Amino acid sequence: MRGDIFPYRVLVVDTETTGLPFWEKAEVIEIGACVLSCRGIKVGAFSTLLRPSKLILDEDWDQAQGALSVSGLTREELESAPRRMEALAPFHEFCARMQCPSATAYNVRFDKVMLARDHVVLPWGDDVFRVAQATMREHGVKAGFKLIDVCQFFGVGSGRQDHRALSDSMLAADVLVANERL
Repeated sequence: MRGDIFPYRVLVVDTETTGLPFWEKAEVIEIGACVLSCRGIKVGAFSTLLRPSKLILDEDWDQAQGALSVSGLTREELESAPRRMEALAPFHEFCARMQCPSATAYNVRFDKVMLARDHVVLPWGDDVFRVAQATMREHGVKAGFKLIDVCQFFGVGSGRQDHRALSDSMLAADVLVANERL
Protein backbone atom coordinates (compact mmCIF):
# COMPACT_ATOMS: atom_id res chain seq x y z
CA MET A 1 0.00 0.00 0.00
CA ARG A 2 1.17 3.52 -0.68
CA GLY A 3 3.15 4.97 2.22
CA ASP A 4 4.07 1.57 3.63
CA ILE A 5 7.68 1.10 4.64
CA PHE A 6 7.28 -2.49 5.86
CA PRO A 7 5.36 -5.31 4.15
CA TYR A 8 3.78 -6.28 7.49
CA ARG A 9 3.63 -5.36 11.17
CA VAL A 10 6.91 -5.71 13.03
CA LEU A 11 7.35 -6.61 16.70
CA VAL A 12 10.38 -4.84 18.22
CA VAL A 13 11.52 -6.49 21.46
CA ASP A 14 14.05 -5.68 24.15
CA THR A 15 15.02 -7.45 27.34
CA GLU A 16 16.84 -6.57 30.52
CA THR A 17 18.66 -9.46 32.14
CA THR A 18 20.64 -10.50 35.20
CA GLY A 19 23.71 -11.13 33.06
CA LEU A 20 25.09 -12.00 29.67
CA PRO A 21 24.08 -15.17 27.78
CA PHE A 22 27.41 -16.93 28.40
CA TRP A 23 26.54 -16.98 32.12
CA GLU A 24 24.17 -19.94 32.12
CA LYS A 25 22.32 -18.64 35.20
CA ALA A 26 21.46 -15.27 33.59
CA GLU A 27 17.72 -14.63 33.32
CA VAL A 28 15.37 -12.19 31.64
CA ILE A 29 13.98 -9.82 34.24
CA GLU A 30 12.14 -7.37 31.98
CA ILE A 31 10.51 -7.59 28.56
CA GLY A 32 9.48 -4.57 26.56
CA ALA A 33 8.00 -4.60 23.09
CA CYS A 34 6.34 -2.29 20.64
CA VAL A 35 4.61 -2.98 17.35
CA LEU A 36 5.18 -1.01 14.17
CA SER A 37 2.46 -0.83 11.54
CA CYS A 38 3.31 -1.16 7.86
CA ARG A 39 3.63 2.63 7.82
CA GLY A 40 6.10 2.63 10.69
CA ILE A 41 3.66 3.92 13.30
CA LYS A 42 3.74 2.44 16.80
CA VAL A 43 0.39 0.71 17.28
CA GLY A 44 0.98 -1.31 20.43
CA ALA A 45 3.27 -1.62 23.42
CA PHE A 46 3.93 -4.15 26.16
CA SER A 47 6.08 -4.16 29.27
CA THR A 48 6.53 -6.48 32.21
CA LEU A 49 9.02 -7.34 34.90
CA LEU A 50 9.76 -11.00 35.61
CA ARG A 51 10.73 -12.21 39.06
CA PRO A 52 14.11 -13.90 38.88
CA SER A 53 14.62 -17.35 40.34
CA LYS A 54 15.27 -17.83 44.02
CA LEU A 55 18.79 -18.85 43.04
CA ILE A 56 19.50 -15.42 41.54
CA LEU A 57 17.90 -13.59 44.46
CA ASP A 58 19.71 -15.66 47.09
CA GLU A 59 22.95 -17.24 45.89
CA ASP A 60 23.95 -15.22 42.82
CA TRP A 61 22.78 -11.73 43.74
CA ASP A 62 26.32 -10.29 43.68
CA GLN A 63 26.85 -11.59 40.13
CA ALA A 64 23.49 -10.21 38.96
CA GLN A 65 23.95 -6.77 40.55
CA GLY A 66 26.42 -5.65 37.88
CA ALA A 67 23.87 -6.27 35.13
CA LEU A 68 21.09 -4.72 37.19
CA SER A 69 23.05 -1.52 37.69
CA VAL A 70 22.60 -0.82 33.95
CA SER A 71 18.80 -0.71 34.17
CA GLY A 72 18.52 0.61 37.70
CA LEU A 73 16.09 -2.13 38.68
CA THR A 74 16.15 -2.88 42.39
CA ARG A 75 15.95 -6.12 44.32
CA GLU A 76 12.63 -4.93 45.81
CA GLU A 77 11.13 -4.34 42.34
CA LEU A 78 12.23 -7.79 41.21
CA GLU A 79 11.04 -9.56 44.34
CA SER A 80 7.56 -8.05 43.84
CA ALA A 81 7.48 -8.75 40.07
CA PRO A 82 5.15 -11.43 38.69
CA ARG A 83 6.45 -14.98 38.60
CA ARG A 84 7.84 -15.99 35.23
CA MET A 85 4.78 -17.81 33.86
CA GLU A 86 2.43 -15.09 35.16
CA ALA A 87 4.50 -12.47 33.32
CA LEU A 88 5.06 -14.46 30.12
CA ALA A 89 1.40 -15.37 29.52
CA PRO A 90 0.36 -11.74 28.85
CA PHE A 91 3.40 -11.31 26.58
CA HIS A 92 2.34 -14.32 24.51
CA GLU A 93 -1.22 -12.92 24.39
CA PHE A 94 0.08 -9.52 23.26
CA CYS A 95 2.16 -11.12 20.50
CA ALA A 96 -0.81 -13.18 19.29
CA ARG A 97 -3.17 -10.18 19.37
CA MET A 98 -0.74 -7.95 17.45
CA GLN A 99 -0.32 -10.55 14.66
CA CYS A 100 3.26 -9.70 13.71
CA PRO A 101 4.82 -12.13 11.23
CA SER A 102 8.28 -10.75 12.05
CA ALA A 103 10.13 -9.84 15.22
CA THR A 104 13.32 -7.92 15.68
CA ALA A 105 15.44 -6.40 18.41
CA TYR A 106 18.37 -4.08 18.55
CA ASN A 107 20.54 -7.14 19.17
CA VAL A 108 18.58 -10.22 18.07
CA ARG A 109 21.33 -12.66 18.99
CA PHE A 110 21.25 -11.53 22.62
CA ASP A 111 17.47 -11.27 23.09
CA LYS A 112 16.75 -14.47 21.14
CA VAL A 113 19.08 -16.53 23.35
CA MET A 114 17.81 -15.00 26.56
CA LEU A 115 14.10 -15.35 25.68
CA ALA A 116 14.63 -18.94 24.50
CA ARG A 117 15.62 -19.80 28.08
CA ASP A 118 11.99 -19.05 28.95
CA HIS A 119 10.74 -20.97 25.90
CA VAL A 120 9.75 -17.77 24.09
CA VAL A 121 10.08 -18.37 20.36
CA LEU A 122 9.47 -15.47 18.01
CA PRO A 123 9.69 -15.16 14.20
CA TRP A 124 13.07 -13.40 14.37
CA GLY A 125 14.36 -11.36 11.44
CA ASP A 126 17.44 -9.16 11.07
CA ASP A 127 18.50 -7.18 14.07
CA VAL A 128 18.14 -3.43 14.06
CA PHE A 129 21.83 -2.86 14.81
CA ARG A 130 23.08 -4.75 11.74
CA VAL A 131 20.59 -2.99 9.44
CA ALA A 132 21.50 0.43 10.90
CA GLN A 133 25.21 -0.36 10.82
CA ALA A 134 25.06 -1.10 7.08
CA THR A 135 23.34 2.24 6.43
CA MET A 136 25.84 4.09 8.57
CA ARG A 137 28.75 2.51 6.67
CA GLU A 138 27.14 3.57 3.38
CA HIS A 139 27.28 7.15 4.73
CA GLY A 140 30.92 6.80 5.76
CA VAL A 141 30.19 6.58 9.48
CA LYS A 142 31.72 3.88 11.67
CA ALA A 143 28.93 2.55 13.83
CA GLY A 144 29.43 2.12 17.54
CA PHE A 145 27.43 -0.67 19.11
CA LYS A 146 25.54 1.44 21.64
CA LEU A 147 21.90 2.09 20.84
CA ILE A 148 22.25 5.72 21.89
CA ASP A 149 25.04 6.28 19.32
CA VAL A 150 22.95 4.79 16.54
CA CYS A 151 19.97 6.91 17.64
CA GLN A 152 22.14 10.01 17.38
CA PHE A 153 23.14 9.16 13.79
CA PHE A 154 19.48 8.71 12.78
CA GLY A 155 18.31 11.74 14.74
CA VAL A 156 15.87 9.85 16.94
CA GLY A 157 15.36 9.76 20.69
CA SER A 158 16.08 12.34 23.33
CA GLY A 159 19.84 11.88 23.44
CA ARG A 160 19.69 9.69 26.53
CA GLN A 161 18.95 6.05 27.13
CA ASP A 162 17.49 4.74 30.37
CA HIS A 163 18.17 1.05 29.65
CA ARG A 164 14.66 -0.13 30.38
CA ALA A 165 13.16 -2.71 28.04
CA LEU A 166 10.13 -0.79 26.75
CA SER A 167 11.95 2.47 26.12
CA ASP A 168 14.85 0.64 24.45
CA SER A 169 12.44 -1.30 22.21
CA MET A 170 10.83 2.00 21.21
CA LEU A 171 14.23 3.57 20.45
CA ALA A 172 15.15 0.53 18.34
CA ALA A 173 11.81 0.89 16.52
CA ASP A 174 12.54 4.55 15.87
CA VAL A 175 15.94 3.62 14.40
CA LEU A 176 14.34 0.96 12.21
CA VAL A 177 11.77 3.42 10.84
CA ALA A 178 14.36 6.18 10.32
CA ASN A 179 16.59 3.72 8.49
CA GLU A 180 13.76 2.69 6.16
CA ARG A 181 12.92 6.33 5.42
CA LEU A 182 16.49 7.29 4.43
